[in-house]
Amino acid sequence: MSSNDGQIDRSDPQLPPAAYASNVEALFSDKTSLLIGAAAATCMTAVTAVETGRMSILAISLTLCLVGFVRLRSMVRFASLKDGLDEPGLRRWERWYVVGGTAHVGLLGCFCLAAFAEGDPFARLASVAGVMAYLVGIPGRSFASTLLVNTQIAAAAVPLLLAVLLADYQYLWIWFLVFLPFLVALKTISSRLRGIFLSAVVRAHELSRLADRFDTALNNMPHGLAMFADDGTITVTNQRLAELMGLSSQDLATRTSLNQLWAMCTSGAADRRLTPESLRADFNSSADRSTELVLPMSDGRTIAFRRQTIGAGGGVLIAEDITDRVRALEEVAYLAQHDVLTGLCNRRSFMDRVGETLAVQPPAHSALLFVDLDHFKSVNDSLGHAVGDRLIVEVARRLEAVVGETSVLARLGGDEFVVFGAFADDADGPASMASAVITRLSAPFELDGHEVVIGASVGIAPVQGRADVDTLLTDADLALYSAKVGGRGSVQFFQPAMQAEAHARRELEDDLRPALGRGEFEVHYQPIRSLREDAFVVCEALVRWRHPRRGLVPPSDFIPIAEEIGLIHELGAWVLSTACRECASWPSHIGVAVNVSAVQFRHGDVLAQVTQALRTSGLAAARLEVEVTESALVDDVQATGSLLRLLRDAGVGVSLDDFGTGYSSLSYLRALPFSKVKIDRSFLDGAEVGNRAMLLLEGIARLSDALGMTVVVEGVETPEQLKLIATLGCIEQVQGFLFSRPMTADLIQAVLSPITPAKVA
Repeated sequence: MSSNDGQIDRSDPQLPPAAYASNVEALFSDKTSLLIGAAAATCMTAVTAVETGRMSILAISLTLCLVGFVRLRSMVRFASLKDGLDEPGLRRWERWYVVGGTAHVGLLGCFCLAAFAEGDPFARLASVAGVMAYLVGIPGRSFASTLLVNTQIAAAAVPLLLAVLLADYQYLWIWFLVFLPFLVALKTISSRLRGIFLSAVVRAHELSRLADRFDTALNNMPHGLAMFADDGTITVTNQRLAELMGLSSQDLATRTSLNQLWAMCTSGAADRRLTPESLRADFNSSADRSTELVLPMSDGRTIAFRRQTIGAGGGVLIAEDITDRVRALEEVAYLAQHDVLTGLCNRRSFMDRVGETLAVQPPAHSALLFVDLDHFKSVNDSLGHAVGDRLIVEVARRLEAVVGETSVLARLGGDEFVVFGAFADDADGPASMASAVITRLSAPFELDGHEVVIGASVGIAPVQGRADVDTLLTDADLALYSAKVGGRGSVQFFQPAMQAEAHARRELEDDLRPALGRGEFEVHYQPIRSLREDAFVVCEALVRWRHPRRGLVPPSDFIPIAEEIGLIHELGAWVLSTACRECASWPSHIGVAVNVSAVQFRHGDVLAQVTQALRTSGLAAARLEVEVTESALVDDVQATGSLLRLLRDAGVGVSLDDFGTGYSSLSYLRALPFSKVKIDRSFLDGAEVGNRAMLLLEGIARLSDALGMTVVVEGVETPEQLKLIATLGCIEQVQGFLFSRPMTADLIQAVLSPITPAKVA
């Protein structure tokens, strides 16, 4: 907008193209006034030509008619083309209009000049009247173009000035001087009208652009929106609301009230009892400015409606699809109560549900069963965690089938499950359920082409007046521990004495942790005698714990605890190092045998420990034997076998200890690189010539001997047993109290140096 006349020019950078287009359209919009003006000018000039008889005026009349016709045709043409015109095209049309309008006024000015030259009073009056009449219309017709206004005023003023110069009437000069301010006023009025028009066009364009932005924002909202008046009439909606309602924009436009909107909501609601009236009542019942209503729909979606009243009256209704949010909250709530892997109750849910049952009078024979899987860890380690997870899921399904819907089943984590069973009239119900659980879980599982066999141990804590879930879990866990110690795959009921045992075990555990650092452990040695050489050839290293208060604690009491708390790795490495160091001081033909537990094989670096012990002690590898129990093999035969081969390759002897207990399998003798087999003392019990025990002992011994392994029989305590063994001829070494009890390092050193052969009786 210029600073001097208040108008907006098309060259003004603030004038948008759309406003300039409106400006040009304004020039071509008034065909009626153009037609009337052109007809009036033509008629007036024609009458004057007839009255004066001047051909020049007649020519002007005909030209005016032609110019008017051309301008009228151009208006019609512009109307058909204006929607497709760009800015350069609009400029061309504006220039064409300026030419036509200026020509029209210029012809009237020429008419005035011809009339004054004729000197006829009528002609002069008619010409001046025509020019003045046309000039008065300039602000109304031509204000949209400053150039057109200027050229039309000039086209009228110049001929009039020439006419005054040609006239012999001096007062015409006074009239002309008065006429000039009139022309200035015309220009000023035109400029002001143009400024007002263009300001209105720009404002309308800005409002239209703002409305487009508002409409774009409204229809791209993630929420549906409806604005309504005090009487419930809907005034504004967006496309998202139509989508949420399952309608097209046209269909939504026909719903003009909140009542109709409530009717649509209830027709698609999951709760068929809802009515438009009830929804309206729910909203209107709240005195708050903001009200929310969550509505589950029959198609599974959940839509939340929020009403916000506004100060001017009426309000805004926001509709939001909160299906994902509701499902996420439901999933969070589900996960807070259920185990992710199996879908069973988790610890928290189990505690809550059982706690509620205990808060009232539970059935007489209710009990909590604590189930722990046998050999699960070996499956998980050997076949991978994916198979382990599959196994846990299959176990959960089997447990669900066994315990039924009346019991509460949960997974506490890992391979631990708990069941709370309510047995109203069946005192044997808990034991029967536990037995069924073990039977069902002991059946083979088919998992990804693998046949997996596990088992389960169960501890049972009868309710018997206990009203505390934590106490039940603790008691059942104690019973489970007792079941696992007594032999896997068994059931054990909680006994009060178990608490004292657990307390004692915890005290022992507390004392065990610092025992190694305090130097409380000792290595004792029990020699193994060669029947062929009639002399001691190997000593088995046996760890002992000399407790400051309890005295000498047997390995059976502290080794399982050391395995549980992870101390066995450090303790085992110490025993291995100590045994190798002390063996290095014995006669060179005497070796030492060190037992390595299953836990060490699963989680420790046995090969590195053996290598380190041999290097630091200087002991020859051939003088060291590593004893492996069958429990170390059953967890992962392949991995253990690979480690044993590495030990054999290093020159270390490998013995299968306590053969015949636990998981005896003759396939171990064939598949694994043992150099020695130690037959458990249980085969000597009741062994006589020709009986079953003797046949088993002889069969194992001969098979091992045939496979190139040295055979050792443990637990020889009487001369009769020694004679019986000697008659077989395939047993090379014996060990037992008949020859020596375990001795301290000092005593074994004295016994071995010098070695005095003892004849076999």
